[in-house]
Amino acid sequence: MLALVWTTTRGPRPVSCARTPSCGSSTKSVTTARSKPKARWRSSRHCSKRLQPGVIYRLLIAARVQTSWTCRSRARPRVERILHRQPTMLCQTVVVELVPDHVNAATEWVKGITGALRDGQWTEAPPDAWSPRRTLDHLVDALLLYSAYIATRATDRITPPRNGDIEATPAELLAALRSSSSILVTLLESMPDDARAFHPSGLADRTGWIGMACTELLVHGFDIAGTTRSEIMPPDDRLARAVVERVFPWTPSEAGGWSQLLWATGRASLGTRSPQDAAWWWQSAPLADWDGLPRRRDAPPQW
Repeated sequence: MLALVWTTTRGPRPVSCARTPSCGSSTKSVTTARSKPKARWRSSRHCSKRLQPGVIYRLLIAARVQTSWTCRSRARPRVERILHRQPTMLCQTVVVELVPDHVNAATEWVKGITGALRDGQWTEAPPDAWSPRRTLDHLVDALLLYSAYIATRATDRITPPRNGDIEATPAELLAALRSSSSILVTLLESMPDDARAFHPSGLADRTGWIGMACTELLVHGFDIAGTTRSEIMPPDDRLARAVVERVFPWTPSEAGGWSQLLWATGRASLGTRSPQDAAWWWQSAPLADWDGLPRRRDAPPQW
């Protein structure tokens, strides 16, 4: 089946993005054309990972808008085949900027995975991995710790406000995840653009905190599904790509956002590249402060 790519035949190229309800991105529209150019549909046998001449695309650095090239899959592959199954796709250009509501979207995705677990699966785990229950407990810890860093505008490490609850039931942990996510989103919504708060990976701004929180939720959701060998629908690729572009900007760009995120966090290979090791780290400070090199963990984990 042929993928369809929108191209223009003449004139300057407009760049626009409609609101994407599934990933909560904000509506943005930028037009550089003085007159509406004629356009046509051109069929392409493959979904190119590199943008070809004629494709509507312009990266707006001045507007601090991040652009991602995504391929949305209609398949529901098993967790171990997510990176290898390639069904028919429709390619499109999407502009996504990380906003607090992305944390809500990632939380809902995790809740969808955990809501399908049977009672016996909550404590299942191989010797070298956390059980789904332990992973969910950690997510609650992480989101509340992020909230404490932001609320206090921390300048150094702080004592975690929560350090697990071995007595909590899965239902109680799911409720705690919902609460901790809501607290974090509320704090992020009131955080000024120029505000910073300490994280061991750097003095993070609002988009840095959003990227880190979404990383925690998305990759640990993947961990839960992998531990229980559950079928999952990968999260919206535009959200995963936006997270990678913000907090893992050194990641190779020849794959989809979900594949990039799993590689950057040491969970899967990317083409011929082996997964990142346990020292992977975030670029949590603004990208304007990035030195162009991959970040490496220089502090022990909080847990």
